[in-house]
Amino acid sequence: MIKTISAIILFGLIIYTQVRKMLAKRGGEEMRCASCGRLVVERPVKKEMDGKELVFCCEHCAAAYTKKE
Repeated sequence: MIKTISAIILFGLIIYTQVRKMLAKRGGEEMRCASCGRLVVERPVKKEMDGKELVFCCEHCAAAYTKKE
């Protein structure tokens, strides 16, 4: 019984991850964080620098990137 429940939960997590990856693709391209390179899945942080819009995975990466520049 426990093995069956564990297998169902694992299967659900795999499907959930794949769906999130599919949703992260915008126009056939994956959105990657300009600072750390992580795949941006939901709620991207967008900042404009030098006339270009950059996408970050979180406020921390955005702040670190702007501080570095």
